[in-house]
Amino acid sequence: MFIIFGWGFVTKSQKGFFPIGCSKCKVFLQVVKVTKWFTLFFIPVIPYSRELFLYCEKCDSFYGPFTEDELLRMKLDLK
Repeated sequence: MFIIFGWGFVTKSQKGFFPIGCSKCKVFLQVVKVTKWFTLFFIPVIPYSRELFLYCEKCDSFYGPFTEDELLRMKLDLK
């Protein structure tokens, strides 16, 4: 008997746009949550890490990870 296990991740639980442009293509960035999972037989079973990133849909770039406090502070600094 053998068990296949591993680690995987699920991306893009969209949380809205961030009022700053991508450094490559200048499109507004989205705030996304990336959840990393422990998998069993290729099925996500237990989440073990959640991180927030800024993501550009146009050029598929990720910036981060950030905490919610860091993103809030960055947003307030832009105003």
